[in-house]
Amino acid sequence: MEYEVAGVREYWIIDPDRQQAEFYRLGDNGRYHTVALNASGIYRPS
Repeated sequence: MEYEVAGVREYWIIDPDRQQAEFYRLGDNGRYHTVALNASGIYRPS
């Protein structure tokens, strides 16, 4: 994926029509994984 090669540490997918957001962070293994919201439903970027 281009983001991994470029060193992008995280990316977000925002869908305003579905009122949904997904957050991904680059792990130590060089692959992205989904980041969960905290108990209050808030995402905190790294």
